[in-house]
Amino acid sequence: MRKDNLLREETLIKEAGKLIKANKMTQKHHNISFNIFTALNIERDEVFTHSNLIYALLNPRENHGMDDTYLKLFLKEIGISKTFLNYTWAVEREWVFENGRIDFFLKCEKMCVEIEMKIDAGDQDKQLFRYEEYSKGVNSNYLIYYLTLDGKYPSEQSADGMDKRYLKCIGFKENILNWLKACLGATNEDMIPHSLIKQYLYLIEKLVGEEKMAEAMKSLIKNADDLMAAITIANSLNEIKTEVLVNFMDELNEQFIKKKVNPIEYNRGEAEAYYQGSYEPGLVFKIKEYMLAGGKKVNFSICIAVEYNLYYYFAFMEKHEDGFYYCINREAFRKEHSKVFNECNDAIVNILGEIKRKGSGSLLWEYVLDNNGRNYDFKHFSDNCVELKDNYMKEATRIADIIINLKKAVENQLL
Repeated sequence: MRKDNLLREETLIKEAGKLIKANKMTQKHHNISFNIFTALNIERDEVFTHSNLIYALLNPRENHGMDDTYLKLFLKEIGISKTFLNYTWAVEREWVFENGRIDFFLKCEKMCVEIEMKIDAGDQDKQLFRYEEYSKGVNSNYLIYYLTLDGKYPSEQSADGMDKRYLKCIGFKENILNWLKACLGATNEDMIPHSLIKQYLYLIEKLVGEEKMAEAMKSLIKNADDLMAAITIANSLNEIKTEVLVNFMDELNEQFIKKKVNPIEYNRGEAEAYYQGSYEPGLVFKIKEYMLAGGKKVNFSICIAVEYNLYYYFAFMEKHEDGFYYCINREAFRKEHSKVFNECNDAIVNILGEIKRKGSGSLLWEYVLDNNGRNYDFKHFSDNCVELKDNYMKEATRIADIIINLKKAVENQLL
């Protein structure tokens, strides 16, 4: 019986290998493999790639020279009635209101449209319901769009409480691809937007191709025996991926200790449980300790961690009763302790220049890249993560040196 299972598992792996090879050949044939967004390592970045570029095309005020042509093509693609297409529309990105922030907010005299885009990010509690409540106050004629790679329905967590009649699901796979093709057709080849749209179109085809390949993988599973074999393979792969991640994080920890830069926190269990949905594993290093009013101690720290990608960040952190360090809200700390905040923020700017990426709990964050300038994407286990199976010691040594140099440079600014 076990021999039959092994044969079935081997067959599935071979068939999956054929699909992967075919997908790579398709990318090569359509020149998808070389792409400016791939080269810049921002393929899946919702804000810096997709949100910015879609907004630039939708916004009639941008310098693309096409007025509202791209906007009207988009409205038509997502099913907005012709009745409203002749009105003048305004387009806003990251539209902030009392209970949230809308990715795209489009409105005319007679209607408003809210678009929430999700590529890798998860849903928030009652997110779409909050958008709906805001929309009602703007215009009684409204629609809420949920944009994902494949046009899937939002989780009940996000849509709970809203009137589903006003919810529309759209996808990059169909709607955005159709829209980009229409934009390309409406743009002269000698215009700058033409090449940009073409590159973005190729990027979406690449991302959608990965989704299609995942669907093709599912089609290999034809019966219960195939499913059991696939589960066995998946479990084994998760074990292997976990082993790679743990070995890499352990080696990082060892390299720091070897170089006498000891972390104040490394929770190995987070790395071991990462592929079971654990919180991000990482290492925390104290740069400077501050004693605040009331005897409260906080550490200005640099951390290296894995969320989806490997990245580092600077943050103010405090130790909780459970023994772990937690980030303090950046804006709250800035308001309450402006002198300390500005001192540390200036130290970062003096070393790294303008701060482009910051989070609710971080003063700055940046991706940690491999030698070829690519992200380490542990969630999707990118090719360079696979390569860590063999070269984790070499990469851990290189990356530890980068973080140590950053830490020392910022420390010197605070002397």
